[in-house]
Amino acid sequence: MMKKCMCAPAKISGLLVFVGGLNWGLVGAGMLFGSMHDMSWNLVHMLLGRWMWAEAVVYLIVGVAAIAMLFGCKCSKCASCCVAESGSAKM
Repeated sequence: MMKKCMCAPAKISGLLVFVGGLNWGLVGAGMLFGSMHDMSWNLVHMLLGRWMWAEAVVYLIVGVAAIAMLFGCKCSKCASCCVAESGSAKM
């Protein structure tokens, strides 16, 4: 869940991880319900399949965003958001 008080990089990372998760979900659904040889439900490959380097860059950016979310943002805006949220949870 994205918080309104998060910084822009944290929101972008969250969005990229969400889109990456949806793409992997579609890949799995395509493998279960579609034929792997006839069609692929990988949206990144559908959109950028002609440019292998661009496809690799997208996967790399999504991976970096996932790592950034794993460690969390340490900026003052996100830190104050977490403090405000934890303070309201105690009430």
